[in-house]
Amino acid sequence: MFHCMRKKNGLDKVMKDYGLNLDEDIVFIEELIQGRTSSDSKWTAKGRPENKSFLYEIVANKLNGIDVDKWDYLARDCHYLGIPNGFNHQRLLKSARVCKVDGRNHICFRDKVADDVYGMFHTRYTLHRQALQHKIGYIIDIKIKDALVLADDILIPERKISDAIDDILEYTKLTDHIFDQILNQSDSNPHLDEARSILQDIVNRRLPKFVGEARLNEDKLKEKLRARFEKEQPDNASRIQVYQEELQKQWREMIQDNKPLNAEDFDIYVLDMGFGEVGKEPIDNVHFYSKNEPNKAFKMDKYQVSSLKPSRFHEYLVRVYYIKTDGSYQKVQQKAEESFHEWCKNNKFIDSGVEEETVEEPSQNNQSSSGKVFNDPIHGHIELHPLLVKIIDTPQFQRLRHIKQLGGTHLVYPGATHTRFEHSLGMAYLAGSMIKVLQEEQQKALQTTKQDLADEKDVLCVQIAALCYNLGDC
Repeated sequence: MFHCMRKKNGLDKVMKDYGLNLDEDIVFIEELIQGRTSSDSKWTAKGRPENKSFLYEIVANKLNGIDVDKWDYLARDCHYLGIPNGFNHQRLLKSARVCKVDGRNHICFRDKVADDVYGMFHTRYTLHRQALQHKIGYIIDIKIKDALVLADDILIPERKISDAIDDILEYTKLTDHIFDQILNQSDSNPHLDEARSILQDIVNRRLPKFVGEARLNEDKLKEKLRARFEKEQPDNASRIQVYQEELQKQWREMIQDNKPLNAEDFDIYVLDMGFGEVGKEPIDNVHFYSKNEPNKAFKMDKYQVSSLKPSRFHEYLVRVYYIKTDGSYQKVQQKAEESFHEWCKNNKFIDSGVEEETVEEPSQNNQSSSGKVFNDPIHGHIELHPLLVKIIDTPQFQRLRHIKQLGGTHLVYPGATHTRFEHSLGMAYLAGSMIKVLQEEQQKALQTTKQDLADEKDVLCVQIAALCYNLGDC
């Protein structure tokens, strides 16, 4: 998408006018968007030399997950969802510093903000638990997916919707409007009836009914499926699918003779939920520095932060839904919920009972130094570089105005109507702020007064990458 946006809007010339070297800076921006593990033993990045490795930890941090993408969406999503945000990214931002770790530059944080790092990941978990995987919002997303699959080769004559993945110009046209396009399609297209019916059920709140939720005892289930996993070595998505199939089989066996329940009327879903990467301690790959030794990086163990931190940071949830939407659930609700409680009680794979419910950069080559000020609901008045404004004004970027940040969640939380557009602006602003802190406020401690950590092109490239990070989202 970034490549298409450049070519279709003549941005390469504009980038040259602002002093970017297309041969190296475009590669650098693409690497920032894709993300790279800056701790690899051999430096493989082509956009910047090894001494600027810390720049790869700002936009999409593959090392420890602390990046401006997460900072902005946590603040923005909580704000629009009405969920209290206990994490303040400003504390991490103001304490950020570049230190040497095994001979390579990494972004480190003051030891006193270690608890804020946990707070960041806990806020992410809370956001998913309460809203992004809300029991109703989750099933709405499932039904929207089902409708899109049914409409895939019907909605657009002569091609599939999914073909757009190989045609970037067609992909650019895909926005949230496809929901209304299917919903309001003329009745003269009977092949869309099934997909349209699903979306009508969503709009009219004729949804599968939530029966119950419990935590999965993954260790015991993995042991049962050990032979299969050793043979297939599935990724996390495939593992979840296997878990669902196994639990669905057990559920149906349990209620097959349990009248008036019909095993075919229920579906089971397994959800992945946690602080971050599966099985990882949040601060495993985070480095800190102390007040007394600001240039010496070190890691902290969990007990050094607090003895009250949890021992696990990831879980799988099991949800059961009654899938018929004809109003029949009222007749079987009590029996279904009793059966669910009994299933949880007697199933060794279920771990517990039912859950209750900026300053502008100087421009080069005599370009106008006038940026543009955006009034952002999260960060206030933010000023972005003229080159960023040129990118923002392209059709490919403007498309993000029509991509809701939280998908179908706005159908559960009325305030969740914010878009990828404003999230991208926030990311660009935070990326610039991060470099400013690293560049200006840490120079004395790092003794780099003669040579900047990052030059103007570095700053601009990082901000472009942050701005364009969500371009391909749908």
